[in-house]
Amino acid sequence: MLIPGFGTPDLVATGPGMLALAIAGGHALMLIWVSRQDYFFGREHFQLCAAAMIGWLLGAAAEQTCGTLPCVVGAASVTWLAIVIAPTSWFFFLWRYCLVYRPGKLKHDRAVMAVVGGIAAAVVASNPWHGAFYGPETRQVMADRRLITDFDHGPLFFALAAVLYVFLIAALVVAAIAAFRARGAMRSHFLFLTLATAAPAAANISYVAFDARFLGFDPTPYAFSVTLLVFVWSVYTSRMFDINMIARDIVFFKEPDPVVVLDTAGRVSALNPAGRRLLPDIHVGTLLPKAHPLAFLLHPLQDDSHSPEEPVIDIAGRVLRVRVLPIRQPLRKNGGAVLGVVGRLNDITELRAQERQLCEALALTQKQVTEITALQAETERLALTDTLTGLKNLRALEASFMQLQTTAPQLVLALLDLDNFKQINDLRGHAAGDRALMHFSAVVMEVLPPQALAFRVSGDEFVLLFPGFTLEKAAHAVDALRARIDNRPAIFDGVRLDVQFSVGLAEYGIDGKDLDVLRGVADRRLYAAKRTGRNRNVLDDVEARRSIR
Repeated sequence: MLIPGFGTPDLVATGPGMLALAIAGGHALMLIWVSRQDYFFGREHFQLCAAAMIGWLLGAAAEQTCGTLPCVVGAASVTWLAIVIAPTSWFFFLWRYCLVYRPGKLKHDRAVMAVVGGIAAAVVASNPWHGAFYGPETRQVMADRRLITDFDHGPLFFALAAVLYVFLIAALVVAAIAAFRARGAMRSHFLFLTLATAAPAAANISYVAFDARFLGFDPTPYAFSVTLLVFVWSVYTSRMFDINMIARDIVFFKEPDPVVVLDTAGRVSALNPAGRRLLPDIHVGTLLPKAHPLAFLLHPLQDDSHSPEEPVIDIAGRVLRVRVLPIRQPLRKNGGAVLGVVGRLNDITELRAQERQLCEALALTQKQVTEITALQAETERLALTDTLTGLKNLRALEASFMQLQTTAPQLVLALLDLDNFKQINDLRGHAAGDRALMHFSAVVMEVLPPQALAFRVSGDEFVLLFPGFTLEKAAHAVDALRARIDNRPAIFDGVRLDVQFSVGLAEYGIDGKDLDVLRGVADRRLYAAKRTGRNRNVLDDVEARRSIR
C-alpha cells in the first residue's frame, strides 16, 4: 500500500510503522504536558530526551515504512543523532533529578552531548567512504512473512554503542544510588526509575547480541519510550494518589497567607492564589526582580550559610512578616546545597493595628495610674498635713514616732504651747491668730535642724521631735527658735503680733517609751514653764516640782 502524499513506492504503510508514529505522537503530547507542570530538577534534559525519542521513533517509523534498502539505511543514518541524544540526555536528567545538583548553566552538559552527537553524525555520514559503521553485508530479508533489515554492524557501530552504554550504565548507577539513599515513598519512585533505566539497556543488548526484535525492529526505542512513560506516570501518580501530596497541595492552595517559591536561579517557581492576589507584579516562570521588596529571598540562594530571618515588610499597604525556608538537597544526610527557597508571607496588618491600639491603651492606662498614684500620694500627704500651717499633724506624729523608735539612738520630744495666744484671738480676731500660727510654723521650718521634725497637734500646741539629740542639745535648738521668733515678729494689718511659747521636754527611754507617756511628761513640764513665767523651757521634773512650790 502506498502512503498518500509520498508518491513513491519506497514508503509503504505498515502496522509497526503506524505504531511507531502513534507512540511518537503520544510522546509529543507527553512533552507538552511536562512543559506545563511545575519545575522539577533536570526538566530541560528530560524534555530534550523526550524530543530525541520523538525523533528516534519517527526514524523507526520511516525505517519500517521504507520499501528499499537505501531508504532504510538512510532513515537509520539520519536517526542516529536522536539515538545518541536520548541516552546522554537521560543520564544528565537523572544526574540532576536524583542527585539534585544545582542546575547552574547547562553549557557543560550540552557541550558533552554536542561532542558525542557530532562524532556520531560524522561517523554515520562518512559511512559510504569507510563502511565501518554499516558494513556491505547489510541487506533486507524475509522473516515471519515480514521484510526486515539485517544490518552488518561494523567496528565503529560497536564503538559508538559502547560510548552510549557508558551513559546508560552511569544513569543506572545514579538511579540506584538515589533509590538507596531515599526513604519512605520516595524509594519506590527511584526504584521505578532504576528499573526503567535498565529496560532500554537490556533491550539493546538483546538486539545487538541476540538479534531480538519487536515487530521485526530494534526494540530499544520502544523500551526507551516505556522508560520515559514510567517516569511521567510515576510523577503523575505521585501527585494524584499520594495523600500526603494532596494534603500539601490543599495547604498550599488554601493557605490564606501568600506563599512564594523560588528555584535555584531565583525564578518564581510557584505562587499560591493569595500570593497572586497580593503580588500581581510577579509571575511564575520569571526572575524575581532584585529591586522587589521580596528580593531578600534571593540571599539563601547566593549564600548557603545565610541564616534565615523573619523580616517585616510593607507591600500594597499590608504589613507582612516573611518566614524564609530554604529548600535543601533531600538525599543529603546533613543537608546539601540550597535548591530553592519558600517565602511565607504572614499578614500581620491587623495584629500591628491591635498592637498599636494596645500600646495606646497601655500608655493611657499608665498615665491614669500615674495620675491616680499622684492623687493618692497627695491625699496621703494632706491626711498627714495640717492645712493651715503646712506642718505635719498628729497622725503623722504617731507614724513618725513609731519609725524613730527603731532607727534613732536617742530621741527628745518637745511640747510647745504659744503663750497668751487666746488674747491675740480675742483682741485681733481669728485671722490674726491664724496669721500668728502660720508665721510661727514658717520660722520653725527655717530654724529647726534638718533631722528635726515639727507637728501641729492642736490649736496652738506643737510637738518637735529631735532624733539623735540629748535634752540639752534639744533645749539649745528650742532657744534658737525662740531667739528667731523674737527677732522676726508676725505682722498683721501693720500691727506687731508678739508670739512667745513655753516648752516642756522629755527624753525617750528615760522619761518613757510610749508616745502618750512622753507627751504626758512633756505636758507636765510645759505647764511648769508657764507657771514659772512662760516663754521658757523645763527639762526635768525637779524644775517642774519647784514651780509647784
